[in-house]
Amino acid sequence: KRWPAERLFPQQQDAIRFMAERWPFRTERVAGDSNVTVAAFAARHRDFKCDVISIDGLHTSPHVYHDIRHMRLLAKPGTVLLLDDMSRPELKRDLLRAEQAGLVASDGKCTLLPDEPRHPTFGVHRFCVTRYL
Repeated sequence: KRWPAERLFPQQQDAIRFMAERWPFRTERVAGDSNVTVAAFAARHRDFKCDVISIDGLHTSPHVYHDIRHMRLLAKPGTVLLLDDMSRPELKRDLLRAEQAGLVASDGKCTLLPDEPRHPTFGVHRFCVTRYL
């Protein structure tokens, strides 16, 4: 069963509202399965490229790899890529797969946030920062 993001994460509405108010002509909400929506957005906005991309989507493999691959359509060489919740081994493997595929640099840094409270299932947060090639 698919759920709209707002039903799972109500704080996303606050983030969407903030961005729309702060940057009214630079914000477009795209909802849906990123396996479909990212390519469709990139096709409609061929010249649109990001300086920074943050991936914090579905936290299962191979979804992280697919998000990295699909978001490449909106990246230029050197675009900074931030990945959340990379303390999970299967998600780290997706990042390594993207490195081996030549999508992102292999010199990415992963950082634990020591002040974060431990999540009962996932432990501490680990963020990785790399760049698109």
